[in-house]
This record gives sequence, C-alpha cells and structure tokens, in this order.
Amino acid sequence: MTAVLAILVDSYRELIAKKLFWFVLAISLLIVLSFGSIGFNDKGVSIGYGIYTIENDVLKAESALIRPFMDFAFASVIVSMWLAWGAIILALISTAEIFPNFLAGGAIDLILSKPVRRTTVFFSKYLGSLLFVFLQVAIFCVGVLLVMRWRVGEWRWPILLAVPILVLVFSYLYSLMVLFNVVTRSTLPSLVLTLLAWLALFTLHTTDGVLLTQFRIRAEVDRDAYARRIEWYEQRLNEAAEQGDNDAVNRYRTRLAADEASLAEAQERVEKWTPISQAANLATLLLPKTSSTTNIVQRQLQSSSGMTTSSLMSALNGDQPGPAPQPESYENDSQGDMYRRRDQEIMRRAEEYENSRPWWKIIGTSLIFEGLVLAVACFIFVRRDN
Repeated sequence: MTAVLAILVDSYRELIAKKLFWFVLAISLLIVLSFGSIGFNDKGVSIGYGIYTIENDVLKAESALIRPFMDFAFASVIVSMWLAWGAIILALISTAEIFPNFLAGGAIDLILSKPVRRTTVFFSKYLGSLLFVFLQVAIFCVGVLLVMRWRVGEWRWPILLAVPILVLVFSYLYSLMVLFNVVTRSTLPSLVLTLLAWLALFTLHTTDGVLLTQFRIRAEVDRDAYARRIEWYEQRLNEAAEQGDNDAVNRYRTRLAADEASLAEAQERVEKWTPISQAANLATLLLPKTSSTTNIVQRQLQSSSGMTTSSLMSALNGDQPGPAPQPESYENDSQGDMYRRRDQEIMRRAEEYENSRPWWKIIGTSLIFEGLVLAVACFIFVRRDN
C-alpha cells in the first residue's frame, strides 16, 4: 500500500510540475469567468457582467427558462466543446510521456528493485495519470457550481456529475494510449495513434447517429405524418360526400391518392434504413462511447430542470412544445412551416431515443472495452524485459 501511495504521489508531482497543467487550469478558470459574465435583467440577457445587453422577451430576469438555458449552455457548449474535447486533448498531451519516461532511463528498474508487483506498478501509474483530469475538471465544476448559484439562485448539484463522467471519458482514450505506450515506448507515436483512434471512434458514432436521425427517424416521422394525413383526409372525404360537395370530394381524393403513394414510399424507407441503423448501432456496441457518456451530464440536468433541449429550443423560439405535427396543419401552413414542424419532431424523437438508453449500458460496455485494452497493455508491461 505504501508503494502504491508513493507512485500516486510521484505521478501527482510530475503532473503539477508541468506547465501545461497550469495552462489548462488557466483556460478553465477563464471559461468559468466568461460563463459567469452571462446575466439576466428586465430587458434580456446581459453579457460581460452588464457591459452589453441582448434584448430578449423570453430570457428576462425571473424567467422560468433561465435555469434550463444555463444548464444547456453548460452541458451542450462548455462540457461538449471544452471539457470533452479541448481539455481532454491537452490532458492526453500532458500524460503521453508518463509511461514512456517510466519505461526508459532506469526509472522502472528503480521501482521494481523494491518488492512491488509489476501489475501494481502498472495500475498505480495508470490511476496516477487520471489525477490530471480529475483535478482539472473538479476545480472547473466547482467554479461553475458557484456561478450557477449566483446566476440561477440555486445549487445545481448535477453539475458535479461532470467530474466522474469526464474522468471516465478520458480513461477510455488513455487506456488506448497506455497500450500504444508500452508497445512503442515512444510518446509522439502513441499520442498520434490515440488521436487517430479517437477520430475513428467519433466517425463511427457520428455515422451511427446520422443513420438513426437523418434516415431512420426521418423516414418514421414521414410515415407517421402521412398515415395521420390519410386518416384525416378520409374523414374530410366522408364529410364532403355526405354534404354532396363534389368539388371537395374530388380534391380530397386527389390528395388522398398522393399521400397514399407517399406513405408507401416512406414505409419502404423505414424498412430499408431500420436494419442498417440497427447494424451500425450493433457495430459500436463494445466500443467506448465518449459522446454518449458525456451526454449523461446533460440528461441529468434535463431531468432536474424538467425541460429537454428540444422543448427549450421551442420555448426560446416562441413555439409551444407539443406532440407531432397535426394533419390539418398541412392545409394551412406554408411548406416552410411544414418542414420546421417535421424537423422539430425529428429532433424530439432523436432526443427521446438517446435519453432512453440506459446509462449503465453506455458506461458498462465502454468499461468492458477499456478493461480489455488495459489487460493487454498490462500483460505486455509485465512480460517485457522480464
């Protein structure tokens, strides 16, 4: 236990001694200060601690949308762009040389000259490296928590969930870099290979999301919309026939025939894209899910505020969030309105699908991948020069 603690302390000292550690911390604090500059008054949103005001009738002081708006800004902008990308890239750069330096220059011989198992050394160095992200994200989230207490008027405790979540996301990628470290014993190739692997994972998951949202869900939305329209036109057709309105009967029959053809085409698209989307999802089942893991923070904040991103966007645009577009709207709305309603429904269903995925499955399958990678890396580490 003493040896493990000594390795952890050594890793901690090595990390905070790096200029990049303080550079990342400075950027994080700057982002916290910028986030805190967003305020709300009787005219709208103030920027720069009251220097400039953006007039907005929806986001004013005491508005019920302030809390979900600030939650959205934190989860969708700050977490998704800075913590999940910028900070992690810099963390990978900072920790890229830990294992190569340890394996070179006699450092490992010094440690192993003591009665410490190689596996203990390996996992102690690995956990020590995770300290970088833990310290950075913890300081950052505490700062954001204080900002939210000031601007929103309450403690938004789900924000602290970002600390373990971002450490998890980093660990998925760092396990790969450790594997590349022990294989190549070199810093730069390991870092490049890790970033390329991350890019490949991002591409696979993006493709999965596009297939789901832009093809499968879009086809399902069109199918359901045409089915409702057909039912609605049939009712109007019967009413017109009972009233003896032949012009209306002919008009509704023409539209009914067109929608029946469109329904058949939409159903074909559903049958085509559903198995493709399911196959793409299955292909990523045991791969680390960085984006979905990060999204757990937003899901928790949404659950706490009671407002999803789609409903928030509708409220900010002055629309009333509601069910799918109604058939009668197509009689009165412009084509632009029709497309806007459809896009809102696609966004709502995609968000509903993502939020329905169990968090334990997202994290569990990612940890299985990480465990397998670490097992291989540890095996190579233990067997090398043994």
